[in-house]
Amino acid sequence: MSSSVFLLVGAILWGALQLLVLVGGIVLAATWWRRAPRAAALTMTGLGLMLLCELVNVGLRYWTTNGSLNGQAIMMVVTGMQILRSVGLGMVVAAVFAGRPGRAEERAFEVQKVHPVANV
Repeated sequence: MSSSVFLLVGAILWGALQLLVLVGGIVLAATWWRRAPRAAALTMTGLGLMLLCELVNVGLRYWTTNGSLNGQAIMMVVTGMQILRSVGLGMVVAAVFAGRPGRAEERAFEVQKVHPVANV
């Protein structure tokens, strides 16, 4: 096998755990779609964006190790990927709170209202 194949396999293995977690999260969101459709949609979209970013990062690791890209091109792609990854993470965080029943004035714990003390 050529050295470029070894570089590509190494780049894939480097991100394999994160790829596995992202794909697993997408599968779980799909299985829970009927239970919470809005949260599942946000989760799948956010994790999909993060998966796309990780796949691009795998390619970047391969091409930079292979010497095919220059520094300016790498910085442009990395910046774009960080923005997309941030949007994806924001969607996953939004999915945590999506579709929760309740009113805005409800609190996590009971807050007693203070009544003015009568002059004694």
